[in-house]
Amino acid sequence: AVLAVAGVILNNQCRFTNLDWKVNGYELESELKIGKVELINDFVAQGYGMLTLADDEVTRLNDVEPEEFGTIACVGAGTGLGQCFLVADHRTGEYRCFPSEGQHGEFGPRGAGSDELKLELLKYLKIKFSNAGNRISTERVVSGTGICNIYEFLAYKHPHEVDEEVHLLHNERPKDAGLIAMNATPGSLCEKTLK
Repeated sequence: AVLAVAGVILNNQCRFTNLDWKVNGYELESELKIGKVELINDFVAQGYGMLTLADDEVTRLNDVEPEEFGTIACVGAGTGLGQCFLVADHRTGEYRCFPSEGQHGEFGPRGAGSDELKLELLKYLKIKFSNAGNRISTERVVSGTGICNIYEFLAYKHPHEVDEEVHLLHNERPKDAGLIAMNATPGSLCEKTLK
């Protein structure tokens, strides 16, 4: 059995990135009486899965022609921000997938000129996560929990735009990005969060 798990795999073991759970492939083999259990990173599974997509299952983002045996990146926002990259063996054409923890890179606000709102968001997150060594990773902004962080920042900045009912639900489920998405009616703070 192969299990795709969200975290770094070392010696067929993983501590989940966004949960305080540990999983050990060897223990699962023994406890479940399965011949072999191999743990792989969840985005390694996504990367290999990308290789199975047909042309009509892919949406092109630009007009650049794909390069034969070119390096492939796979990025996806879920609870966190998963990433991997695939490199081809030029002799066989077969790809090998590598996990990446690039989501833990620094969040650096950019924009035309000085984007004050993004800079204010960064300052807000530095205070919120002050126990994280004064650095804010990209994952704190571009992910499901990132959506929640942006919503909280906008609610702090624009309290007169807060829908009290939605905000109470958010306080009960502070990591539920689906709640924000479901309440993203035109002109709402939830809609602004998703933009």
